[in-house]
Amino acid sequence: MEPEIILESHSTQEHSIRFLTLNLLMRPPMVKNNSSDYKNARVQYFSKFILPNFDIVCLQEIFGSYNKRRKFLIKRAKEQGFEFYAVPHSANIWTLPIIDGGLLILSKYPILESDFMPYEKGVLPDSLSKKGVLYAKISTPQEVIHVFTSHTQSSYNTNSEREWYNYRSVRREQLKQLKQFISYKLGNKKELAVLMGDLNVDARESQKGMHFTDGDDYECMMRILGGKDIIREKHGYSPATNGIVINGVPTETVLTVKDEVSNDAALDYVIAFNSKFSSFSFDLDESRVEPFYIQSQPFTQISDHAGIITTIKFTGTQESFSVREAKQGEIEIESLRKEPL
Repeated sequence: MEPEIILESHSTQEHSIRFLTLNLLMRPPMVKNNSSDYKNARVQYFSKFILPNFDIVCLQEIFGSYNKRRKFLIKRAKEQGFEFYAVPHSANIWTLPIIDGGLLILSKYPILESDFMPYEKGVLPDSLSKKGVLYAKISTPQEVIHVFTSHTQSSYNTNSEREWYNYRSVRREQLKQLKQFISYKLGNKKELAVLMGDLNVDARESQKGMHFTDGDDYECMMRILGGKDIIREKHGYSPATNGIVINGVPTETVLTVKDEVSNDAALDYVIAFNSKFSSFSFDLDESRVEPFYIQSQPFTQISDHAGIITTIKFTGTQESFSVREAKQGEIEIESLRKEPL
């Protein structure tokens, strides 16, 4: 049953909403980069120490197929005040793709509508996953926010020019489908929309010596999508989110594929649409790439990707609300103790 939103009172105050997007590297059992991905330990650490700091969270590579970690995270999130969530369609083991899209939106605010659009094509390992874009229409005390998250086609290391172009062409077709989906959901409404996710377009590519080239991949993506890249807006450039290198030394080597520890790639994004029409504004001082470095654990970072944090703020008259009935029921889950790695 849809939640019933009851408007109660008016007040003038500053209100802020904290967002996080993160590729969490929670792939199905038996899939790992090195000796272990420490999936169980990391999902418990994330749910206890990182998740509570945010209000709306978009996750990629949090697969629900053949394991219970996503259900575990949703249950723990509910205990932290995330009463609402959206997930993509389940995959069917008997037909391709056999793995779900690995996306999840968690929200402390009511989700009024959710939807998922699968992409038409993926290549190599990506074809096994039902990649697409996940959408949630979220009601805040001020106005509706349209939230989208996606994980597009990866580019894999190759010496083949044909394969290299194929990765890019498939990804660009996915980006076109993503833009069409955003436009369809927004229609003529001048409401804030935020796209967050691992789009696998390296915004630092132009700084590197490339074996092949067909133009700047980042510029091509932004021409397709439009919108405002919040981190580029802050810095004037795109800091790395994967394979981060400081003083010539890679910062994450436990979870990252060995030949990608020095990728120095900016693959993750927060892109805003219709921001000039919104009563919210992005606080660039509170927008940043966050690696989530960790001590006293067998892993040194929460994922092989850094997350991106941003905050939107509203100052003015707002309506407070209460929710009489939530959409989600209780989630029963067994202990992760015996969960396969």
